[in-house]
Amino acid sequence: MAEFQSFAVQRHANSRNQCDDSGKPHIAGTHVRHPRVVDYWHHNDCMAQSTFSERVYEQVCRIPRGSVATYGQIAALAGNPRNARVVGYALHGNPRPGIIPCHRVVFRDGSLAPGFAFGGPERQRELLEDEGVTFIPPKAGQAKSAGAEGWLVDLDRCQWTA
Repeated sequence: MAEFQSFAVQRHANSRNQCDDSGKPHIAGTHVRHPRVVDYWHHNDCMAQSTFSERVYEQVCRIPRGSVATYGQIAALAGNPRNARVVGYALHGNPRPGIIPCHRVVFRDGSLAPGFAFGGPERQRELLEDEGVTFIPPKAGQAKSAGAEGWLVDLDRCQWTA
């Protein structure tokens, strides 16, 4: 017979199961009962996700002032080149804003994050311009940008080469 544990849980709208400090899964404001085996699986799943997030934060901290990296570039440097979207989720939940410079991460075409967690694309552009990052106008007839509409980071001049 499986043992059950009850615990409060909460879920981030844009992520897979999150863990609290004890490693237990969260789902929006409910109490759930899981057998320890399921709890153990979630704990291991969250630990792997946490490890990737920490690698993301480490790589983002390496981006020098005045430079940017793409989500895909950070995913590759963190060890999972096909996880660019997960990089975005990790940065959206930046545990140390102002210390981890998530504003230095942009889309592959140089566009800014439409949902920049710390003030929107205008704030992201302001932070980048303060660091000397240059922008170029979108090219006429160019396909819709991957991120926010408007001017693009000049990746030829400002992309970080790790």
